[in-house]
Amino acid sequence: MNKDDLPVFLVINGELVPKPGNKRDPNRRYVTVVGGAEGDYYREFTDEEERRTDQWEADRPQREAEEAKKAAQFRESLKYQQRIVAFLDVLGWSAAIKQSIKDPMLAQQLGIVLDVAKTRAQIHEQLKQQAGDSVASVFPEDTQITHFSDCILVSVAATEYARMYIESELATIVSNLLKLGFLVRGAIVQGMLIHKESLAYGPALVQAYALESEIARVPRVILDPALAKQWMPRPYVDKDKKLIGYQKIWTQDVDGWTFFDFLRPFIGMPPEVVSAQITRSHLEPLRSLIVSRLTEHKTSPNILAKYYWVARHFNRVVDEYPGSGLAKIDLAQ
Repeated sequence: MNKDDLPVFLVINGELVPKPGNKRDPNRRYVTVVGGAEGDYYREFTDEEERRTDQWEADRPQREAEEAKKAAQFRESLKYQQRIVAFLDVLGWSAAIKQSIKDPMLAQQLGIVLDVAKTRAQIHEQLKQQAGDSVASVFPEDTQITHFSDCILVSVAATEYARMYIESELATIVSNLLKLGFLVRGAIVQGMLIHKESLAYGPALVQAYALESEIARVPRVILDPALAKQWMPRPYVDKDKKLIGYQKIWTQDVDGWTFFDFLRPFIGMPPEVVSAQITRSHLEPLRSLIVSRLTEHKTSPNILAKYYWVARHFNRVVDEYPGSGLAKIDLAQ
């Protein structure tokens, strides 16, 4: 049937009825219906549809102006900014995703870990917006977190409180993943980056990825040397300002690279203020996890090397908490 020969229908009181004369009105709009109960046909717009369409057309200039304004604002916002950038790779994530298909609880746990980190970033931004001008300056500036595949990207404007925020987010992400048996490898740099929700690009991301993939190698989150010089250990003092020790957040590895010391009980507190009981309750489950993984991956050299590194670091941590009574991991097995 020729398109011009299609029957014409009206909607009257919600019912579809043939239009008398079967002719289209040049002053009305029509929609072409293909494969309906009546076959192919034209349906004439109702008065309400005509009114809404007229309004839509009348609003078009304002709508297009608003869209153009938003597009211009978006383009203007795409400027490189000095940011502290943490690029993290969750080791074993792909295998866990496969396992989670048959394990609904694991699927939920993976999502919760990622959501906790993102929610914390959102809370920072909400608190900053709600704070007065005199208080807002103590919050980290423009916190962003993005997850894609087995990678997590965290960044913040390179202002005074950037270090505090990055350390806090690392502690949350790494410790929560560790509880699920995941290790994290990554790198932290300062450089130029554009990061807006899922949109992230710039030389700082390229640099962080290169350090993570080429230098970190084992399950450690390393600091770019320039940042390592700036982020010196901070003193920990008592109420009388007497020095107790230094915060244990970053540790220098045997190859000279500084990494996030993720095995510490109460990351940031020096060993002198952590009780033996707390140390043992924190480290004992980690010891069991590491030992089980060393046994599990005996026939997988690449994975085994990663857990050997973790075991060696675990033994160094135990040395700094002698009161815990924990035995070191035997690496000669």
